[in-house]
Amino acid sequence: MKKALVSCPYAWESLSQEKERFEKAGIALIRPEAVTQQLTEDELLRYAPEIAGILCGDDPVNDRVIQSAPKLRVIVKWGVGTDNIDIEAAKKRRIQVTNTPGLFSDDVADVTIAYIVLLFRRLHQIDARVRSGDWHKPIGRSLQGRVLGILGLGNIGRAVAQRAVAMKMVPIGYDPDSKAQEIAKTLGVEIVDPDVLLQKAEILTLHCSLTKQTRHFIDARSLARCRKGAFLVNTSRGGLIEEKALIQALGDGTLAAAALDVFEAEPLAASNALCAHSNVILGSHNASHTLEAIQAVNKAAYELLLNGLSHAA
Repeated sequence: MKKALVSCPYAWESLSQEKERFEKAGIALIRPEAVTQQLTEDELLRYAPEIAGILCGDDPVNDRVIQSAPKLRVIVKWGVGTDNIDIEAAKKRRIQVTNTPGLFSDDVADVTIAYIVLLFRRLHQIDARVRSGDWHKPIGRSLQGRVLGILGLGNIGRAVAQRAVAMKMVPIGYDPDSKAQEIAKTLGVEIVDPDVLLQKAEILTLHCSLTKQTRHFIDARSLARCRKGAFLVNTSRGGLIEEKALIQALGDGTLAAAALDVFEAEPLAASNALCAHSNVILGSHNASHTLEAIQAVNKAAYELLLNGLSHAA
């Protein structure tokens, strides 16, 4: 019987109901005993020699792991970003790599807009102060007419743009993909180059994949080009931002505030300097996780895993 590792904790919600049909197909689903966010490389290596497939989250499915898995034929990513998977190493081994795009675009877009509202109206600060007995009434800022810069105009970026237009913000955006640009234009997004995006955006929100080209796109140089006092939101990948430069920008007023659902190292350590900033909202890489989205992604991910292993040699 083939073995498939289900390392993504969110996929465990459907594991018990999927086991029977996988077993009928000659596939045993394996669940690790405990995962906080993802397995470590060493933990993956313990399972690697026996598995023909893996349904992973953000686990480091790197070259070492792939080379240690002689039976591996299928890698299914729960979600969209595949930056944690060594695609080239998988190609060399003719291992199928798939993901589940487009299934939680609206959910991530909703959280992105929620973060923007929280920052502009300082609702998170009000909540904390009222809980401590202080009837805090700060003056917020209106969103109407604000220039929203969207880096990455895929499904999520465009869903954010739709919401921004409905809220009377002014969306501008950049994406190297011409098709994404054309679709975004129909939604009312002005297409600009990255420098103009940084210079004009009063709110900058990140929705692009993490690649060699985009890693640390937000660094000291790009932050210096930003509009002073801009707001930054990241619900994409932590590696898009150089955290040291971000902390500096938050401290010196280059940025007014930030909302971050993702980080370079997850879970975020309590000792991280970002935790000391009251003008930062910290998330737990949870923007996509609604009951409905998890159910939809689980259904698609298990289907990809079953189909892939059923047709694998």
